[in-house]
Amino acid sequence: MSKTYEAGTLILNQLKTFNEGIFYFEQVLTPVVDSAIDSCVETFCENSDEDWEGDFDFAANDNCWLAPERWNINPDGEKPNFKASFDIECIHGDDDYWTALFCGVGVTGGEAGFMFYCQVSEFGGKVAWRNHIRNQGKLVDAIEALGFKKQNDGNFFLPIRLNASELAKTWDDSGGELKGDDDCFQPVRNALDTIDKSVPLFDALMESCQGQKTPKKKP
Repeated sequence: MSKTYEAGTLILNQLKTFNEGIFYFEQVLTPVVDSAIDSCVETFCENSDEDWEGDFDFAANDNCWLAPERWNINPDGEKPNFKASFDIECIHGDDDYWTALFCGVGVTGGEAGFMFYCQVSEFGGKVAWRNHIRNQGKLVDAIEALGFKKQNDGNFFLPIRLNASELAKTWDDSGGELKGDDDCFQPVRNALDTIDKSVPLFDALMESCQGQKTPKKKP
């Protein structure tokens, strides 16, 4: 039987150092990493040939998403309403730090990346959307071939895997800075390029489900 309590012994014996490390990680390192990811997404949206909308506020509010402008189903309204989007999300890692998940060192093997979400109410509801996906084998295979992982709820997850050693080297070489255009954040930019390639496939997936759209109630 492994002595899992030994981690507690080590922490208690080095409690001051451990507490200082956690404080520094949460207050200094995490905001810098998150801000760099925000910058990657915002720069991609600004420079892409596609017209993208989104929020790039992961550092402050854990909120970062993007979507093609044409997915807005309320273009004339004051508040946009997108039928689908790509959101920074995690799987199997609700109790882990985001940076740990991005670097693949979550306690239970969780991952962080982009999740394709759609408003299932626009496609007949949860059951109808999941059934539709089951009947779209070729499209789903093509989406998965890009690196997305189909989820049981009908969403698709694209992992991002940062390298902790490269982050550390960049941090050290720069004297305590991390920026979105640093080489260590290339996995984020690669994921965004993959998202760009996936849009026609998700377009086709949603368009093929239009016939099952929930009818609007009469006033």
